[in-house]
Amino acid sequence: MATPYKIWLTPDSHGVFSTSGLSHASARKVSEVLQHDMENHHIYLNDRGFHDHIVHFMLTIWALGASPDTIQRQLAESMLSVMFAGLLHPIIHLGFAIEFQQPAIVAQALAQAAVHEDYLGQLFLFPAEKAAGGVGQRGMHKTLVQIMDEMQADETLRAAAHPGDDEVFSSGILQRAPRVLVQYCHQWTVPDDRISERLAEMVNAAAYLTATAQHPEKEIKFDFYFVHSLNLSIFFKPILDLPYLSTHSKARLLEMKARMDLLIWASRKMPPPRIADVNGYPIHMGWPEIFSRSYMHPSDDGIWRNSSGQLRTPRSCAMIIDSVGEVSNDMWVRGSGFSESWGRFGPRK
Repeated sequence: MATPYKIWLTPDSHGVFSTSGLSHASARKVSEVLQHDMENHHIYLNDRGFHDHIVHFMLTIWALGASPDTIQRQLAESMLSVMFAGLLHPIIHLGFAIEFQQPAIVAQALAQAAVHEDYLGQLFLFPAEKAAGGVGQRGMHKTLVQIMDEMQADETLRAAAHPGDDEVFSSGILQRAPRVLVQYCHQWTVPDDRISERLAEMVNAAAYLTATAQHPEKEIKFDFYFVHSLNLSIFFKPILDLPYLSTHSKARLLEMKARMDLLIWASRKMPPPRIADVNGYPIHMGWPEIFSRSYMHPSDDGIWRNSSGQLRTPRSCAMIIDSVGEVSNDMWVRGSGFSESWGRFGPRK
């Protein structure tokens, strides 16, 4: 029976409104999920007292007749999508854990994911997956850069990104143009026999959109949002190499990651790529100096150290190292597609 320390539902615990035929199996599963939630999580999403709705959701779908598999899947699906929340921090944390083989840090990553609201899954990731016809669909041959070119020409999408949005996704582009965004992003898929090829494309595209997002008249700066996409890229090889992940799961994770890159890029008003700024940048330091300057910076907490490692070429690494100031306020541009974001930076030298 239910106690102050144990959640226990039966078909008789059906609430004010329910469907008929509630099963013992579903009762056991929802009890198990809620007991786990009670013992392992707290109810707050942030330090402002915002709370999650796991209990509300689980009890509601139980009363409406959800099967045990549905109850378990809803929680698992939510955990998957919130791994990409918080500007990708939970899955970046997971990537470090996998790369350095530290189970305790895996637990930290899952805990970090669990305190985020799942709006990315509901508004973007799952609708894009559905629009594509599921995971790993064939017949879509566009590259990420081709999709970016088409997105950049769409005035509806460009107008949906505003520089003053407090929440750049949920209150910004996902509120103003979710269907348009999904229409573009669902076109990038990962057939099960092209995972390695698509992985390489995703990594290259992340480096491309990050390094080329410059202002023609301003000093070189890297976009704070884009470097998170870049930093996550390096972890996808060890993640996709995990032997217990199914091919379907690998393709799904890769599709979600690339679509998140497109979302992040679109939210910063899709700055036109300036490839010449990268190709023409002087190479003036070798790898030893690049490494030492990256870990000796006084203000960085690891973001650009990871980025300089991911860019992989002395030219682009020198570019990002030269771009960061000595204090945190000078390090990044936060919204490279907005002219307002560049106002505080000096002219190009």
